[in-house]
Amino acid sequence: AAVGRHGYSLQFAAPALRRDKAVAMAAVCQYGNALSLVDEALRVDRELVLAAVQRSSSALRFADASLRSDRDIVLAAVGQHAYALQFASPHLQLDRGVVLHALEQDISAVELVAEAMWNDAEFVEEVTNRYGR
Repeated sequence: AAVGRHGYSLQFAAPALRRDKAVAMAAVCQYGNALSLVDEALRVDRELVLAAVQRSSSALRFADASLRSDRDIVLAAVGQHAYALQFASPHLQLDRGVVLHALEQDISAVELVAEAMWNDAEFVEEVTNRYGR
């Protein structure tokens, strides 16, 4: 009950409660970064991680690596805050659509764009056309 009102209170919960998906879901829906407090085994749960990043994009950093490679989850995170791009898998940091979606949210995230992206002529043209850089 307390985690539904104060997700960060999960830190005081017994390990068994941290493994309980319903408890974890209540916590991350209130405080996305409570994902850092749930049992490691739940950090691979797509539904739980998606709920966490929709509440707080920075929760992506606490997701299992397999979900930091999930395009839909990363798009949801960067759609909330462009700087979540830094927590995406290296593969998705090179995905033109993901990077452009991040830049749509905040052009200053251009500092996070992987150097290899600047070798992609179509990407450079798209950024130049959209943002005049």
